[in-house]
Amino acid sequence: MMIHGQMLREDQLDRMVELDVHASFFPIHIYYWGDKHYQLFMGPERANRMNPVKSAIKRNILYTIHNDSPVVITGFVDG
Repeated sequence: MMIHGQMLREDQLDRMVELDVHASFFPIHIYYWGDKHYQLFMGPERANRMNPVKSAIKRNILYTIHNDSPVVITGFVDG
């Protein structure tokens, strides 16, 4: 299981298929910090690929969606 697979590349997803690794994505993170990732931390190209659920689906990778409550609550209070 790959937890926080937010920045998985296509080649990494292909490798996960080979190894039978499942993924867990954290998409609510984009709501709170997506603009910062887009503008400052990762740039547009990488930020637009955050949480590549569709790419996982295309490969039949079993996945979950999770939420880290302390991170979300902090983002809400500080945001």
